[in-house]
Amino acid sequence: MTIGKFDPQEAEAIESASGNGLETKANIPLVEEVRQESIQSRFKDDELGEAGVGGISSILERQIAYFFQSSDTLPPWWSPTRDQALSEFWKTVNLLSGAMYAMVSKMTTIPFHIEPCDTAITSHYKIADTFERRLKESADGGVGWGQFYSKQIQSLLGQDNGRFMEIIDSSPNKAGPIMGPALSVAHLDPSRCMRTSDPVYPVVYTNEDGTRRKLHWTRVAFEAQLPSERVSMLGIGVCAVSRSSSYGRNLLDMTQYKEEKLGSRPTRGIMLAGGGLDPKAVGMALEVVAGQSDNRGLKRFSLMPIVGDAEIEEPSLELISLSTLPDGFNEETGTDIAMAAIALAFGVDARELWPGQQRGTTRADAILSHIKQRGKGPGQIIAETERMFDNWFLPKFLKMVFDFQDDAQDRQRAEINRERSLARKNDMTLGVTDSRVERERMVYDGSISADQFKNLELGDGRLPDGLPLGTLFYRKEETYAHILTLPNISNPVNIRANDPEKVLNAISSQLAIAQEILANESRQIQTRQAREAIAALEWLQSEYESALAKTQIEQTQEQQDVQSPTVPASTNRQGDRETATQNSEGEQAIGARPNDENSMAQDNFLREKKEQEEEFSWFNKEINPQQLVFDTFKDVFGKHEQVEQVDDMEEEVYEIKRDGFGEITELVKNKQVYIIERNNAGDISRLTLKKGK
Repeated sequence: MTIGKFDPQEAEAIESASGNGLETKANIPLVEEVRQESIQSRFKDDELGEAGVGGISSILERQIAYFFQSSDTLPPWWSPTRDQALSEFWKTVNLLSGAMYAMVSKMTTIPFHIEPCDTAITSHYKIADTFERRLKESADGGVGWGQFYSKQIQSLLGQDNGRFMEIIDSSPNKAGPIMGPALSVAHLDPSRCMRTSDPVYPVVYTNEDGTRRKLHWTRVAFEAQLPSERVSMLGIGVCAVSRSSSYGRNLLDMTQYKEEKLGSRPTRGIMLAGGGLDPKAVGMALEVVAGQSDNRGLKRFSLMPIVGDAEIEEPSLELISLSTLPDGFNEETGTDIAMAAIALAFGVDARELWPGQQRGTTRADAILSHIKQRGKGPGQIIAETERMFDNWFLPKFLKMVFDFQDDAQDRQRAEINRERSLARKNDMTLGVTDSRVERERMVYDGSISADQFKNLELGDGRLPDGLPLGTLFYRKEETYAHILTLPNISNPVNIRANDPEKVLNAISSQLAIAQEILANESRQIQTRQAREAIAALEWLQSEYESALAKTQIEQTQEQQDVQSPTVPASTNRQGDRETATQNSEGEQAIGARPNDENSMAQDNFLREKKEQEEEFSWFNKEINPQQLVFDTFKDVFGKHEQVEQVDDMEEEVYEIKRDGFGEITELVKNKQVYIIERNNAGDISRLTLKKGK
């Protein structure tokens, strides 16, 4: 923990402090340390009260709670005795205790994880695992997370004072704030926690031995459901049991009524023979029937006594019932209404607590109810639990996340994401938005995280704020300057002014340095800067590799021009005239062939050139095909502009138009437009004069 107390070296301190004993399955040293450092006497055998476990104070509290339990009403809101009575009350109502168990079992079975706030820092994952294991193994003095969280939920739902959690650390001054990483947490009995108006010491805890301790605000986390708006109540609220106590009492009354009316072997009725009764005869008949029932071992059902006089002249039989339910009483209806009210108080759907409520419901009703209940009790409890642990127990670079596995919610989320994906695709196709705008929308609706957005932007050559990565080479921060300063290269962004091979070697060296910094850096800001610097180096590396490839292509072209003489244009200016003369042996001579070992390659080159010249013979005055191919390469590795001026081999100026991908589509000269056609491989295959120009 460390609200405002965590220094930059906190991660290293946690890692070093947690290295002993964490590899064993049963972390006995940690549990013993947690028990020793706790302020609660229940973890220490030598600090029990004189009356044994629990002390005298707990006995008095139980007696007070029993006094109010025997009455028909709960103590008024609010007093400590009301919370004691509420704690005992819900345990006596079967359906109310069943609702409490359903909520506790639901919340304790939701798995949680401790995760880094910045997923890019790998060293934080190890620290997160350490804190997660501490909670699961040493919570509440070693009983573990399940029992600890069960007590927390019972206190939150069953007492108006709410739940209280002790933050345990190893600092010697238990009266002051926590100064280092927290060791574990422990449940505090709400009936022993008294709220104060002191913001520094908001809670006073009374131990079982009667000693009292003031708890610093960094050592205790607490909350109550539906807290009072009155300042004088100090945040005391109204719990779920308190909100449903009237209907819980109705359920208890129905149960007790049935037991008293029907379940204690009451006399079912009297069979009256004749027209009159003798009190003595009735009493004797009841005693005889009771003895007969005892002899038969009847505990719930009783026999029917018959009373009459043999001297009555006109005999008759009349049944007088003595054990019946009230008129109009419907136990099923009353129970359904009570369980609906209890579910409302607990913030869940009634069908989740009481299966009888599912009669007559449709699938649409079930889905709608499922969606609504996720924003009620369970959702609020999860959100508050995450907030308490994030603010009081975990370091500022870690967070708690509950994995609420829900197939219905996952299915609904998948459908929503599919619709959003189609909408994004349509917007980008129409040019309404671009990739950056859509990524910002995805961050807003939760499709991707902020860290994922940053990584995607870096991959596209942009910083998260939209600036190009090249601007990082001019930043003055220490991390940027250390990684992005290339030795003996003053301005690496000026690609044309530098030697590509020299710069690429320097980039490789700086990438190695950057990777080492990223692997060992634990500070969040420096790690982020190192990742951005690596992305900038990789971007610069791709730019220089493109420049180097362009230079190599130009050199290759120059070598080919030197080795292979160009065919005179006068030999093929007429479209149907032969472009070469015949030798004495009847073979076609394409040009002067040197008598050396490269003659075969030169022949192939000249033959290909001849074929191209024949195809473009009608346009040879305007453009050279080889130069056009070279311009295409130049376009790939050069600037991408919609219209630019390029010189051909005869130093005549042509206007070249390009498409959105940078490919040459049209050539314009003297107001004549020539359309360039390409084959499947993307190579230039034909020039066509555009009509009307």
